[in-house]
Amino acid sequence: MQVNYIYNLNGTVAKEETYTYPQPGFVASFEPGSTTISNRPAPREQGITYKEFSYAVNTTTVKWYAGGKRTKTEIIEKSVDGKITKRIMKDMKGRVLKRESRKYNQKGLLIEILSSDNGYEDHDYVFGDRQTFRYSSNGRLTNKISNSKGKAFMEEHYEYEE
Repeated sequence: MQVNYIYNLNGTVAKEETYTYPQPGFVASFEPGSTTISNRPAPREQGITYKEFSYAVNTTTVKWYAGGKRTKTEIIEKSVDGKITKRIMKDMKGRVLKRESRKYNQKGLLIEILSSDNGYEDHDYVFGDRQTFRYSSNGRLTNKISNSKGKAFMEEHYEYEE
């Protein structure tokens, strides 16, 4: 896989291109637009997807493309200080694929992400419907807990050498 980032004159990302290449021995793939596994071998040609970014005062719009066609749109809302507060991804028919809200503590550190999705393809990372973060007194991340339907299924601990 190869990822290219193209920046605009303001120094922000204008486009992200992802090139995937056939993987020897890879024999399964997902049905298009589904989480159902297909028994058909994955295509053997190079795959190209890309995202185009546009920026407004507190909003970033990301348009996702695959096979030269736009597949979804993501709206990222930010607070005045630039922290992401909400992300909504919709397909081309306007159906919500993923919704995410973020909360921060008084120090501006991320403490919670609430998420809902319908199993769309191209997950960046699956972490359930709630993720919480804990920090040390000096602001270093110490715990990250991922929950699904009210139950923790993954807990990460961070330790730092002094």
